[in-house]
Amino acid sequence: MEFEVRFFVNARTAVKKGYAMSTSIGNTFPAELDSLLDALKGGVTSIPPDRAVQVIDSWSSKLSGTGSPELGSIARDLDQLKSGLTSGNLAGVNSLLSGIGSKVSAISASDSSGKLSQLGEALSAGAAPSGDPSI
Repeated sequence: MEFEVRFFVNARTAVKKGYAMSTSIGNTFPAELDSLLDALKGGVTSIPPDRAVQVIDSWSSKLSGTGSPELGSIARDLDQLKSGLTSGNLAGVNSLLSGIGSKVSAISASDSSGKLSQLGEALSAGAAPSGDPSI
């Protein structure tokens, strides 16, 4: 029997009980997701690098804590993105953003809020806003 998760304070408890966390991330962290979508309205390059690292850390931690393989994969990609930003090695950032956007879009089908779809599109669009692969 499958359950649709609407809201959980403790994501790990939900996973232990067998709920599908990948389908509810928009409902589990609604304020954080709204804040991220607002920040991305100006494109991914509109977020200052130090703030981007903070946002990446926060989301990586949240997603890693769910126990979901899909979300864990996104968290690992976020960690790689952070590493590229903090080291100044921007080669590969474009492909990471595109990959993260694709993964978010893939899990968005079962998100009733529609926010994950928006996020996936924003990340994918931000992957190469100027066509520069080093971004």
